Amino acid sequence: MIKDIYQKNEDKITNIDLTNDLDYIIIESGIYNFNIKTKNLKLNIIIKENLEVIINENYFNNLQIDINIEIKDNSKVFYYSCNKDKISKNNHIKLNNNGYLETYFLELGTDNNSKYNIDLLEINSEVNFNLSVYANKSIKQKHMVNINHYAGNTISNVYNYSVLDDYASCDFLVNSYIKKNSKKASVHQKSRVLSLSENCTSNTDPILLIDEFDVVGGHGATFSMVNPNDIYYFKVRGIKEKEAKKLLAIGNLLEHAPIHILEKLQNELEKRLENG
Repeated sequence: MIKDIYQKNEDKITNIDLTNDLDYIIIESGIYNFNIKTKNLKLNIIIKENLEVIINENYFNNLQIDINIEIKDNSKVFYYSCNKDKISKNNHIKLNNNGYLETYFLELGTDNNSKYNIDLLEINSEVNFNLSVYANKSIKQKHMVNINHYAGNTISNVYNYSVLDDYASCDFLVNSYIKKNSKKASVHQKSRVLSLSENCTSNTDPILLIDEFDVVGGHGATFSMVNPNDIYYFKVRGIKEKEAKKLLAIGNLLEHAPIHILEKLQNELEKRLENG
């Protein structure tokens, strides 16, 4: 079944319950809250030309979702989610000429696995990918991000940040590929893990595969324990260690959060930190 959703008023918010019955959703201008309740969801989303679209994904527990998105020429997509449950997610996103994608995914759930494949198919397409993870107890998370540059003058920036506590672990596997003749392409990767406990583990694997000389590429990855000097700084100002760690987590994870949803994300993160 193909369902067309036409929304001319960009200020109006449209709520959509997604099920397997909606194989394709064709979107015109607007802000869309996608409520994903079906356990095994496969969905194709087409963003038409010359649009600005905001997608907010809301998940329910224990899901396996497979979502394909195609961004047509000259369209901008802002793709956000805050996950508090257990999910397995596979995203494949394609960008055409002058397509733009910005993501901010905040992962607060349990034992989640995600895979993101993003193809920059045509010139001047760009992605700014942001993924932030908080995990504690014995939670294990694994996230793979593949960015493929198939044309020149394409840009990708990938920021994966996590804060871990107790015995938690989080893996970031990031691959950026530049195809031959994709001149003036630019790739940047940054992965950062802050551990609040000595028992946390993380595997961060940044990979650049470049088959063209006339490009710009760079990557970096860090794993660090919380600095005792930072905790001391808070303590001498009357802030207890638990509160200090909460502030450090919020500061690290929300660094790239969009301003217009920052308050909502901070509230969700604070609840998660308080409830443990």
